[in-house]
Amino acid sequence: MGGFLRNTDVLAGLGAVGLLLLCVFALQVALPLSIGLAAVAYVGLRLALPKGDPHAQEEAARLAATLARCEERVTAIGQFAGWAGFAGKPEVRERLLAIARVAKRVLTAIGQDPNKRGVAPQFLDEYLDPITSVLSSYVRLAGRDLALARDELAALEADTLPLIERQLTTLYEQIHSADLAALELDTKMLEYTLQPISMATGDTQLDPAELPAVPERGAGRRAAGSRADTAKEQAG
Repeated sequence: MGGFLRNTDVLAGLGAVGLLLLCVFALQVALPLSIGLAAVAYVGLRLALPKGDPHAQEEAARLAATLARCEERVTAIGQFAGWAGFAGKPEVRERLLAIARVAKRVLTAIGQDPNKRGVAPQFLDEYLDPITSVLSSYVRLAGRDLALARDELAALEADTLPLIERQLTTLYEQIHSADLAALELDTKMLEYTLQPISMATGDTQLDPAELPAVPERGAGRRAAGSRADTAKEQAG
């Protein structure tokens, strides 16, 4: 059984023991009857408490373990950057720090979004594990100052490290592609919702040319004065 099932057993057992002690010492109920009541309470609690899904619990445990291993690898990359600083390789140090930052961004995005957590095993197996393996070998060989390894190490510094940073950046963009697609869909739905009322409802959008003209400021007073002058002429 999963851990959750074992926890339910413990809770039901504690409830039954508590009832047994209450019956025997507080209520002075006979011991056989108290045991019977405790047994009934245990069965009832065991049935009433939610059992959960063992497969979901196992999947959650595997995911937590994978994310923890990813965190360890990202931390290791930062430690390699610290070594490069002590080894007098400031350019390598800055590159490794950049790799650690983008790897941390990917890991944070995966950990915070349930829709991205399925990427965690791939991130670990296809990115972080190979990267930390190569960097570990690089640090080990670079620390031994081997003439035979200088060309290979120089190529790794000039080519492989920038490639790692670019690929991690690409991965970070890719895991957000679904978010972008969702935003585009939501935007189109919003634009559709905000369209004018359709003809099917019997309502139409007003044409500005059909609106009554707005009188100019003072036009009312001029019209009133004109009517007054006309009245005077008629009276005369």
